[in-house]
Amino acid sequence: MDGSTFELPLFLLATFAGALVAGLSALPLVVAASLWLYILTPLQSATLIVGFGLLVQGYSVWRLRRALDGSKLLPFIVGAALGVPTGVSLLT
Repeated sequence: MDGSTFELPLFLLATFAGALVAGLSALPLVVAASLWLYILTPLQSATLIVGFGLLVQGYSVWRLRRALDGSKLLPFIVGAALGVPTGVSLLT
C-alpha cells in the first residue's frame, strides 16, 4: 500500500466485506483477501488474514467459553503442542 486515495477505501471495503461474511459463512477472510491482494503484498495480506482470523475466532471462543469442556479439549491441546513444532521443523 503506497497510500494512494484509491487503496484505503478499497482496503476498508474489503475488510467490511470480510466482517459481513464472517457472520454468514466459515471462510470470511477469503472475500477480504481476494481484494487485499490487489493493493497489498502477499506477505501483508497473509499477516492480516492470520491476525483477523485469530481475532474473530478468539472472540467466538470467548463468547462460548462456558460451553467448553477442558477434558474434551485436552487431546487437541496435546496434539497441537506436539504436532506444530514437529511440522515446523519438518518444513525447515
